[in-house]
Amino acid sequence: MDETQARIIACDVLRGTEEAMLNRDAETFASYFALPQKLETLNGPKPIGSRDELIETFYEVVDFQRKRGIDGMVRRCVEASFKSEDLIEYVYESRFFSGARELSGRRTSYAMIQREGDVWKIVYTLYGVESLSDLAAGPDGPLRAA
Repeated sequence: MDETQARIIACDVLRGTEEAMLNRDAETFASYFALPQKLETLNGPKPIGSRDELIETFYEVVDFQRKRGIDGMVRRCVEASFKSEDLIEYVYESRFFSGARELSGRRTSYAMIQREGDVWKIVYTLYGVESLSDLAAGPDGPLRAA
């Protein structure tokens, strides 16, 4: 259980969820999450108890981002470590793009993934934003060209 292995696992989860978001693939996205799910923003918790609620939230976020002209994102694992043999916590940064242009308003988030059999599932996420729809908004509103 070293940090390198924790980072590899966290990066795999980030890549999978990033691709699902960019492809608007709710089913694949949902496969990375344990239920019930604990999501939090700076405004407080948003519990998600069912797959339907998770998929509804997924479409809210993806549609909000698309309306803001976001057609690309890059998420990078900043730090990852094992809390136990079956639990990893990690911090990641999200950068958003419109075409080749990076938009301002990078976001840092914290997440925990837990091993369920041979699969790692997200069990908790704290987004460094004020609300789920703000995942595509900067501190003063929508993301802007940097």
